[in-house]
This record gives sequence, structure tokens and C-alpha cells, in this order.
Amino acid sequence: MAKVIKHSTFGEQLRRLRETAGMTLREVAASVEIDPSLLAKIERNQRQPTKHLIKNAADLFNVNEKNSSKIFE
Repeated sequence: MAKVIKHSTFGEQLRRLRETAGMTLREVAASVEIDPSLLAKIERNQRQPTKHLIKNAADLFNVNEKNSSKIFE
């Protein structure tokens, strides 16, 4: 049987970083300047992130520009 490799989405990566940092959804939403309900939808892959959010999230979690393109694809 072929092995299936799942590609993580931005929302999945963002949630993983948030939980690893021990931050709540509201804390991250305030830090990246978006509504918590929008952040929840992004984490559930129901909405697409903006470039502004991607940059702010990379800054918040200290992800450098080179790695942010890999992590937040």
C-alpha cells in the first residue's frame, strides 16, 4: 500500500505554533490584529490567510522569512 504524506496547511501550522507557545486563540488574534473568530476559521481551513496575517504570524512566532515560506505554504 502506498504511503500518503499529508501536506500541512497554514491553519494547521499556525495552530501547532500557537499551542506550542502556550497561547490562546484570543491572545494570538490580538497579537496579529484580527478577530478571534476569523483566526479560528483560518485554523480550521475555512478561510484563507492574508499576506498581512502571514507576516504578523511569522513575526509573532519568530519564524524568519526564509522559513516562513516553508512553514506557511
